[in-house]
Amino acid sequence: MSANLQDPVDVVVDGQEVLDHLFGNQDQAAKPIPVVVLLDLPLPRVDGFEVLTRIRVEERTRRLPVVVLTSSIKERDLIDGYDLGASSYIANPSGLKSSPQRSHSSVSAGS
Repeated sequence: MSANLQDPVDVVVDGQEVLDHLFGNQDQAAKPIPVVVLLDLPLPRVDGFEVLTRIRVEERTRRLPVVVLTSSIKERDLIDGYDLGASSYIANPSGLKSSPQRSHSSVSAGS
């Protein structure tokens, strides 16, 4: 089975950029709703819990699948993530190499 990714993947480096991407700001309009959001928890500026809360509060993104993909293995983070509406929670195994800039979120846009 080969990977045939046709949808673009947008990578942002902090929680505020995730919010700007999804909802826009004074300088840019909101982007189209993505197919899925891969969300880390320890993000600069706005943490992943706050991003997830905002996603679930807004009508436009309420049903958007959000997968928490994080290095955190704290049980409290897992519980809080699901309580805030995460669709899935994946703890990054310690043996898996991460990118040079570990804290980031990916927003995958749909066609």
